Order: sequence, then C-alpha cells, then structure tokens
Amino acid sequence: MTTRSQSKTITINSPTYTTVTLTSHETLVVTKAGLIDPSAAGATGVSVAAKLNHVVIRNAGIIDGGAGAYNAKTAGSSGGTAVDALSAIKLNNSGTITGGTGGSGYGGGTGGTAIDMAGGNLSNTGTIAGGTGGYSNIFIAGAGTGGTGVSLDSGRLTNAGVIKGGTGGYQAGFNASGGNGGTGLYLFGAAAAVTAGIITGGAGAGGIASGGSGGVGVSVSGSASLTSTGSIHGGNGGGGAEYFGGNGGAGVVFESSGTLTNGGTITGGAGAYAGGRGFAGSAGDGVRLSNTGTLLNTGTIAAGSATALNIQQVGIGVAIQGGDVTNTGTILGGNDADISTGGYGVLLDGGTLTTSGLISGGRGANGALGDAVQFQPGATGTLVVDPGATFQGNVVASYAGDALILGGTTAGTIAAIGPDFIDFSTITSNQGSDWQVQASSFIGKQTALGISGTLDFQVSVIDNGTVSVSAGGVLTGASATFVGSVTNNGTVADSSGAFSFSALISGTGALNLSAGGTLALLAGAASGQTVDFGSGGGLLELGTPLDFAGTIAGFASGDTIDLLSTPATALSYANQVLTVKDNTQVVAKLTFEGNYTTKDFALTSDQHGGTNITFK
Repeated sequence: MTTRSQSKTITINSPTYTTVTLTSHETLVVTKAGLIDPSAAGATGVSVAAKLNHVVIRNAGIIDGGAGAYNAKTAGSSGGTAVDALSAIKLNNSGTITGGTGGSGYGGGTGGTAIDMAGGNLSNTGTIAGGTGGYSNIFIAGAGTGGTGVSLDSGRLTNAGVIKGGTGGYQAGFNASGGNGGTGLYLFGAAAAVTAGIITGGAGAGGIASGGSGGVGVSVSGSASLTSTGSIHGGNGGGGAEYFGGNGGAGVVFESSGTLTNGGTITGGAGAYAGGRGFAGSAGDGVRLSNTGTLLNTGTIAAGSATALNIQQVGIGVAIQGGDVTNTGTILGGNDADISTGGYGVLLDGGTLTTSGLISGGRGANGALGDAVQFQPGATGTLVVDPGATFQGNVVASYAGDALILGGTTAGTIAAIGPDFIDFSTITSNQGSDWQVQASSFIGKQTALGISGTLDFQVSVIDNGTVSVSAGGVLTGASATFVGSVTNNGTVADSSGAFSFSALISGTGALNLSAGGTLALLAGAASGQTVDFGSGGGLLELGTPLDFAGTIAGFASGDTIDLLSTPATALSYANQVLTVKDNTQVVAKLTFEGNYTTKDFALTSDQHGGTNITFK
C-alpha cells in the first residue's frame, strides 16, 4: 500500500512492484514491512532525476532493482539499479538494498548497482549489495559481472553496516569464464567515506573453463577520501575446472589525490584453484596506491593468500606507484603454498614510504619470506625508517636514486645494511636521529652515506661508497672499515673498537678516540680534522704520515701514534709541531694541541716495520 501525505512523504509498508519516482521536497519511507521490487526487466527500484532538491529516503525494509531478462540469442540484460539518484539526496538505510540480478542466456547480464548517487549523504547500518551477475550456459559466452554495491560521486558515506559487490554469474559452458565479482564501494569526484562496518568485493564465480576474478573492495579516484576502522576485503576468485582460477580482488584500489586512512583491516581476496591444465588465480593485493594519494595506516593491511597449486602471482601487501604511505601499523605480503617465497610486503614503484610499524613479506611453500620492501627497478623511491620499525624479509632497492632515510628523534635499531637493506643509492640519517646498525653490514660503491644525526655501526665495511658527516652529525661504532671518500664536518668516534679509513678524510670535524680504541687513517686527514685521544689508551695509526695535516689533542700517557711501515730514528718538538725523521729524512710532521716538549715523546719500533710514538 502506498500513501502520499500533504507533507510530501511517501510511505511504503507493503510490497510494491513498480519503480518509485521521487521529485523535489519528497521523502520516501520504506518500513520494515515495505518492499520495492519492480517486476519490469532491469527496472530501477527508486529513481531520482537530476537537478532536484531536498529528496530524502529512509529505508528499513527492502529495495531491489529489477532482474535482467533472459535472452537465448544474446547476453541476458543487466539487472536494474535499486536506488538511482542523479541529484544529491539524503539516504538512511537500516534495511536491505540490492541491485537486480543480471539476466541469463547466451552470456550473462551484469548485475545491477545497489545505490548510484550523484552526491548527498548516505548513512548505512543495514546491508547494501550489488546484484548477482547473470548465468551463462553457452560454451563461448562469459557469465555476467556482479554489480557495484555503492557508487558515490562527491557525496558523503557513513557506514556501520555491510556493503558488498555482487557475485559473478556462473558459467556452465567451455571456453569462457565465470563472471567477475562486483566492486563493493566506488568513490569518485570529491566523495568522502567513513566506515566502521564491513565492505567486500563480490566473489568471482566458478566456471567449467575458468573462474571469474574477485571484485575490488573499495575503488577510489578523483579527489575522494576513505577512512576505515572496520573491515575491507577484496572478493575471492572463482574456481576454474579446466583452465584458470580467478584472481582475488584488491582490498582497496586508491587512484585519488585524497587520503586513505586505515585503522581497521584491509585484505586482498584469495586466488582460486584451477583444473589440471591451467594455473590457479593470483591473490589480490591489500592496497594499490597510485598518483599523488596518501595512505595513513595504523591498522593491518594484508595481501590475499593462495593455497592452490600453480599459482600465477602472490599478493602484495601495499603496491605503491607514486604517492605517500605512512605506516605505524602492520603490512603483510601474501602467503603461498606453491611458490618458494611469499609476496612482497610493499612494492615501491616511486613515491615515499615512512614506517615505524611492522612490514613483512609473506611466507612461501618452504617457509621462506618474501621481501619486506621491494623497490621497482627504473623508478625512484624513498624509504623513511623511524624508531620502532620492524622488517621481516629483506629491503631491496635498485640504486637509480632509491633512498633510505633513518629518521625520528629517539633511539632506533636497524638490521644489517647490505645483507638486509640492499642497493640503496643514498642512505641518510636525519638531524636529531640516533640509530644503531646492529649486524655486520656492507655498503657498496654506488651508495652515498650522509650522516646528520647519530649513526652507530657495530661491524661494517663501506666499499668505495662516499661518506659525509654533517655539522652536528656523529658517526660512531665498534668496528668499521671505510674504503671510499669521507668528508667529516661533524664527529667520528670509535666505541672502544677499530675504525679504518682508506681515503684521506676531508672537511672540518673531530675524530675522537675512546679508551682502547683504534683509529687508522691510511691516507691521512685534512688540516680541518682534529684527533682527540680523550680518556687515554687510544691508538692512532697513520698509513702515510706526511699526509696527515690535522691536529692531535689530548695525547697523554697510554696513548700511541703508530707510523705504519715508517721507520724513524729521531724527533723534535717546537711551535706545536712534532717533527719525526728517519736519519735526515723527515717522515712525519704532526701538529699538537697543548704544552709539550721534545722530552715528552718517545720512539719505539712497532715490530712491523713502523714506529710507535708514545708519551713518556
């Protein structure tokens, strides 16, 4: 029964089998007993024309789009849209809204969209679902794609219920595929969505030949934004009896210039099995981010996993193609029961990834981890690591401008650079940062290391890579060998271990020796460098003593200067300069801070063809 009041309210409290058309200043109320289910093939359930104002829909019952028609000669027609609003409206749903089922026949029709809104406000505490794709029993025609749950252009969605894409239609013939699942939510224009509920892509349908792919959970473009504290899931692929299993859908495809904020769970769909002659479907990625979008993750983002054999591709936790990602939560690559290693936690194809959370590759059939972060060759990406970050799996760059930045202002630790963090073009510790590299590291000749904070190497080899310590920066550690060029305008300080520099150290900075520490300057140091023996018991080794033009401070009892492979027979001290000779030949001229006399110094053999200088 349909009644119209003078206040322009339309109330549906019983079944209605025709389209309800609304005009300006009308309110549609569908009670729990109400049903809108148009009988005409592919008909719209509720229609709102363009350029209307003040249209409101409150649904506690059921609104359906009309089912598509059967066609024995061509594909069945598409299912109807349940709510089609070409104007900005206000829609509150606590009931069920479903797009029409696609018609079956010589190929299946597409399932209808549940809600298609051109702006306005949509609030959902009920269930919204795209229509199921149409069935196909013809051997060369594919089944229908499931319909979209919600398509929103420049409006606002608040979701505490369920939104899902329609399931693809089943395909019963050979040489064609089951229908793909529909997209759960499509946001474009300047739309904004906030969800604490559940959003899923539709499942791909099975087929005698191949299965359909799962639908995307949420697809975002334009300048639209999405905030989720709920659950978003890509649709699972459908099984293929003969050839290919369907791929899992991505959790979120974000091609917007806006912001994706996740405090809940986003998961890619699972790839499906295949028959004996084909390949199983690929698992869906958790998030695909492109253009200039921003992702802020405090929750969990995970790729879909695969359990079938002959999988085509393992899912990626987050695939970045431009844009910025900040992760303080968890990002996981997909697991796989067939391929030896799991999927990447993050694939960085340009853009910037900043993390203080967990990023892990997935596990393969033999338990091997996939890379936590993989940089796409040919692109330029930046990884910013803040204290608290954890990586399970390697971080693999490709030089080509790829940058690793150690950030934050509190103490942090990082695994080995070289074995675990591989092939970066630049590695930088930011001003105010404090990092320790815990394991044995190797930095190659194509890498430039820049230090503006504190960087502590426990055991490292810098192989022909350049090192630059800025003013205020501190390079320290227990043991490190530097083969390439070093510019020190800050502080280099060993930690009771051994630092060795093969090239001359340039710049204006401090070289600090700890008690029992060793500093080997094999090619000398520029005049702007000061070696400070500090608390005593240090060893300064000079490979080419005449190339050391710096200043020595704090030289005292227990300290040693070793002139490597340089015999000496005499010394003299005047005007802050210690002159050392081998017979008549000058082999070293060392400048000291402090008050010394010639009698304060002694020469002894180092037992390796060189000479030790000690304080008497």
